[in-house]
Amino acid sequence: EPPKSKRDKAQLHHQLRDFMSAGPEERLKAIEICVKWGDKSVLPFLRRGLKDSDSRVVITSASGMQQQKNNIPLDQENLPPRNVALMR
Repeated sequence: EPPKSKRDKAQLHHQLRDFMSAGPEERLKAIEICVKWGDKSVLPFLRRGLKDSDSRVVITSASGMQQQKNNIPLDQENLPPRNVALMR
């Protein structure tokens, strides 16, 4: 269940940092939490997981990154590129 308040969010981030500093099982658990949460604020953890020595962590991080990539808000989907002014 995603955190509801800023304090809960900060506590979860702290817990994820601790898990990422521990052994491979804890890192895998942290990445699985990040994937289930699906918030943009967990992207640094997912990126770090892509460079992990445990292949299970890398695979789980990659699937989480793919989910994040596919969750583009509809209002951003139709916008022109940011450098459109330079193209004219």
